[in-house]
Amino acid sequence: MRSLWRARAQVEPASARPEQPDEAFAEVLLDEGREELQRADGKASILLSASGVITGALLAGALAGKWNPTKIHHGVAQNVFWVGVAAGVSGLLCLASAVTPRTKNSGSKESLAYFGHVIRFRERGVALRPSKRKARIVRAKADLRTAITKASAGRFDRAVDQVWEVSSIVYKKYRRIRWALLAYSVGAALCAAALVIEARA
Repeated sequence: MRSLWRARAQVEPASARPEQPDEAFAEVLLDEGREELQRADGKASILLSASGVITGALLAGALAGKWNPTKIHHGVAQNVFWVGVAAGVSGLLCLASAVTPRTKNSGSKESLAYFGHVIRFRERGVALRPSKRKARIVRAKADLRTAITKASAGRFDRAVDQVWEVSSIVYKKYRRIRWALLAYSVGAALCAAALVIEARA
């Protein structure tokens, strides 16, 4: 009976070991960070779509001749209006920057912290012969296999790196969204003020 228990203990996989509290907490933080990253992308995408609709409507009205910003004759009103337009464009650029995919990581490729590290294992250069391309792929996969073996031993360090990177990306996205909302608010206020000045002139 005792020998049977020993045999079962020997075949028990190493992955069955209980997860350490710090590793578990890092994984929780990473999951929460990824969820927040999805929310930030969703908010930026919705705002960018709405901005595109509004911009398209304004351009369509201007092209149709219903209203044209050049009809503003008051000098101060013109300046205020175009500053407001510039603020709106800067808000649009902030949102576009917020939804731009991030494909860089400061760590070495051996850390395998994200998908870009895997791609960096591919050898660069053009190989015209199929046999040479195949040999390159075999070497790259062998190097990747070695890196995976080493990186799996530092699971906690990898999780910490991911928490750091994901949190930084989320912060940058939300900061750009705030800048965009501020720019849109300033732009709308200035354009409205320009129209009021023109109407009273």
